[in-house]
Amino acid sequence: MKEEDVYETSDLPECEQHIKTEEVFESEHIDSISISPLAAYEVFKAKTLESDQAELGEYFRGYDHKLQVSEESIGEKYNRLRREVDELVKSISSAKESSQSANTAEVLNNEKLTFEEADALQHMLKKLQVEQVIGESSTSVANEQENRLMLITEAFENLKKISPPKKDVKAISQLESRIAQFETLLGVDKKNMQAVLSELNGKSFKEALDELKLQVEMLDTNHLDTIEARLSAICSKISVIKEKKPNLDSEQEKKWDSTCDSLPLIVDRLQSLQVLHEQAVQFSQYLTYLDGVQQDISKSLSNCSTLLTEVQTVFGKNMEVIKENFEAVKRRIAALKNQS
Repeated sequence: MKEEDVYETSDLPECEQHIKTEEVFESEHIDSISISPLAAYEVFKAKTLESDQAELGEYFRGYDHKLQVSEESIGEKYNRLRREVDELVKSISSAKESSQSANTAEVLNNEKLTFEEADALQHMLKKLQVEQVIGESSTSVANEQENRLMLITEAFENLKKISPPKKDVKAISQLESRIAQFETLLGVDKKNMQAVLSELNGKSFKEALDELKLQVEMLDTNHLDTIEARLSAICSKISVIKEKKPNLDSEQEKKWDSTCDSLPLIVDRLQSLQVLHEQAVQFSQYLTYLDGVQQDISKSLSNCSTLLTEVQTVFGKNMEVIKENFEAVKRRIAALKNQS
């Protein structure tokens, strides 16, 4: 006989069952420790707590924690002392420079701090030469920020020690000499510099110098003859224009005199034309009025003609009826005469 598989479950529902889950911590600094309840029971078995000696009256708040500070190495101590001595020297110098009052002097005298003593401490630290004694491996244990600062200071010191090449020195000296020549030519006055810069109009100094060079070349002796010939031709043309100018002015004055003489006649004609235009406007208004009256009369005549035609038709019908009635009356009279 094959028996069915039977799985035993707890009486509690699934939502209330105690399911063991392993805690996962994101931080690397937290260690998970597995504690068995049986081992803890064996440790604390047959142990009691005396209420007289235990302080259970107050609530314990927070945690009693202490920082586990590792011992400083020689390199770290050296770096810390050097930094603190530098800060001390700076603070003493700033206090002396900022205020020379009696209060600061009394404070320095009371604390027995002088700039010379701080300087002596700094010289003592420099004479120690800790890096050579300890080596580079121990100094690498210091903080990252201190290492970065040391690297930056060393880089600046190396840059100061490196001497520029001779070519750069020559180029710099040439540039300085050229700048001095420009200053002697243009001057240091701001007005002159603004005048020179205004003539550039966004161009470089090279382009401006090229234009000046062309202008100077135009002033050469070979070009001066052509320039003088052109200037003489221009002067002759200007003299001719000056001679012709009074004649032209007199002709224009004569033309204006004739126009001035004809102006009153033109004004009279314009006034008469204005009157004529006003009369024409009135005549056109009368014509429009007469046209409207004529249209009204034509409409009334058409209505009367239609009425006449209707009256004529009705009158013709009535005449026929009257004639028939007269004939009937005549017949009756004739019949009555015959009966009598």
